[in-house]
Amino acid sequence: MLGRFAILSPIRRLEPNDISILRYVAGSTIAMALALAFSWHLSYLLPVLSLGYFAPGVKSPTFKQGVSFVGTIIISTFITLLFTKIFIEYLWVFIPVLALALLHVFYTNKLAVNNKLFVIISLLLIPMLGLISIQLAFIVAQSLIVVAMLTMFLVWTVHAIIPNVDSPENKPNPKSSVKLPTQSERFSKALNTLIVVFPVVLLFLFFQWASELLILIFIAILSMQPSFTFKAGFLLILGNLVGGIFAILFYETLVIVPKFSFMILIILLAGLYFAAQLYSGKKTAPLYGMAFSTLLLIIGQATTGTSDAGDKVWIRVLQIMVAVIYVVLAFATLHFFQERRSNRKMK
Repeated sequence: MLGRFAILSPIRRLEPNDISILRYVAGSTIAMALALAFSWHLSYLLPVLSLGYFAPGVKSPTFKQGVSFVGTIIISTFITLLFTKIFIEYLWVFIPVLALALLHVFYTNKLAVNNKLFVIISLLLIPMLGLISIQLAFIVAQSLIVVAMLTMFLVWTVHAIIPNVDSPENKPNPKSSVKLPTQSERFSKALNTLIVVFPVVLLFLFFQWASELLILIFIAILSMQPSFTFKAGFLLILGNLVGGIFAILFYETLVIVPKFSFMILIILLAGLYFAAQLYSGKKTAPLYGMAFSTLLLIIGQATTGTSDAGDKVWIRVLQIMVAVIYVVLAFATLHFFQERRSNRKMK
């Protein structure tokens, strides 16, 4: 019914690129409004994780894909919660199994990118909070499932009201073929990602930095980036720096006019700007997608719940930049030594 309504809608008269921008803005604004209005545990993840489904070239998931997505999150959170409850007191057993679980998730190609991201966040957050309280870990597991279900419902609704329009730019080129990575390439990339991410996981486990989980969440998001290059690393730092600066300006504006309606209006305007740049086709377009995601993450985390994070938005920006720089430098170092080793073998 929504699909028929959308077909007859005046939205269809717009250019395909304009429709994509409108869908991106509508999806992110509605997600942020829901997160801010209801403000449950981890609600700030809803707009960030929803963005992936409104990105350029991404189509609405089918019913089967949506059910599989939610089912994957339910199963992964349940298994992680159960394993945490049983083994969290035996860290020397728990740590190797957690490492193997993360390695498998990084390696597998049977999960879509968004499914992987939710599973990784589940594997990281639940054990950290289980060290403090298994009840708190249970609440977070429930919250992740709620976020997953709301994400899929929101994505289906927005895509139904503002559907994709077939255009020459959106149609796949039958002559082009994407070379899929081999098993050894996937394993190498998964192992590199684990080498970069797991030292931070260990620090969080041993020092119980539960109040700084935003860093761990962001590292999990960064771990899903494509294979490292120095140019990509620079853009990663720049994109998140732009998002952090906008988040500071955004929050300072909200301090002056602390109203929900004004906040949604600013999100809408910011979404229009970043979406227009993201869909511009320029080489720098991905930078704006990163920046907007960082903006939503910081503002969502700073304005939801009862924590005093809102008073520490500058610290949140600094924490995210530290996480970004760490990931970039860690991958750069790993890349340097691997190339050096490869060159020695060739001699």
